[in-house]
Amino acid sequence: MVGVVLVHAYDPVNRYGGGLSSLQGRSEVSDAVMYFISQVVSRLSVPAFFVFAGYFFVRASYGCGFHGWIAQVRKRVRTLVLPFLFWGLMVLIVFYLGQQTGVVPIGPQSRVGEISSLPWTSLVDLWVGVTRSPIAYQFWFMRDLILCVFLSLPLVFLSEAVYFLFILILGVAWFFGVSIVDIPSMAAVFFFCLGGYISIEGARIRFGDAGWVMLLATLALMVMDLAFRYSAWNDYIHRLFLLLGVMSLYSASNWILQFKRPSKWLLRQAPTGFLLFALHEPALLALKKFFFGIWGSAPEPWMILLTYSFPVLVILIGVDLAYRLLSQRAPRLLAFVTGGRT
Repeated sequence: MVGVVLVHAYDPVNRYGGGLSSLQGRSEVSDAVMYFISQVVSRLSVPAFFVFAGYFFVRASYGCGFHGWIAQVRKRVRTLVLPFLFWGLMVLIVFYLGQQTGVVPIGPQSRVGEISSLPWTSLVDLWVGVTRSPIAYQFWFMRDLILCVFLSLPLVFLSEAVYFLFILILGVAWFFGVSIVDIPSMAAVFFFCLGGYISIEGARIRFGDAGWVMLLATLALMVMDLAFRYSAWNDYIHRLFLLLGVMSLYSASNWILQFKRPSKWLLRQAPTGFLLFALHEPALLALKKFFFGIWGSAPEPWMILLTYSFPVLVILIGVDLAYRLLSQRAPRLLAFVTGGRT
């Protein structure tokens, strides 16, 4: 989830009082550093999210028939659907109040339009993202995951050979940029199904010493992704990096699970991680506007520090405080808004 925050930290902002503040174009060095952090390394968070979600869902439902699949879908209603609807509604209300008080723009600079004048169909579209990203745009992750879960019934009945063929077709389409569907995204569908296949073949997928070779290849592709970012071939380099990257993460997770303390610590971060995912926008956008309004013309090293340190640290501290406060004062509310991740 920290990776998602770092991806969004890269985006330009409309400063308070007007004027677009871009983080790029100040120097080649700062551009390369920010691109490497936000557009290479942190982009691995997207496929990793769907791989592990697909892994746990298919592991619990594969071969269990329709009733077993339904049981897992019902669990995801609590852990995915209800938090998705809650946080989307909260952000919609925040934007509405911001527009009414003049804090959030209404004119051409607004990405949501004038909420008070929208028909109910457009409000629903803003809320859940039927034809666009939800107003809480980081929740496109969850929207696509919900759709993957609801559309996953055929996976339960596929043989392993047919499943492999299905994954192969999806993987080739994703790698070459062929969009069979737009919502959910091809990346979401492919990596969700890939995670499911890994869960089925988990006993056979043990990389051993080859895991280190795959990790070194991932690091090499990471550097190539940066070095050839202006090349026509960069999309393919980046996708190959993502594919090897998630397999390296899977291999690393198996290694980490051998140690009880690190694995237990990671499990304890799930509620805080979800709050970080839910709360970092529009909080990060507001903080960036504030910092860039004060130091928008700062030199390159200071701008990199502003981009990644101050907003991210403030959000991390704020989320931790919010989690501690809710866990002590309102544990039931915390369980609801995090989908039971307490």
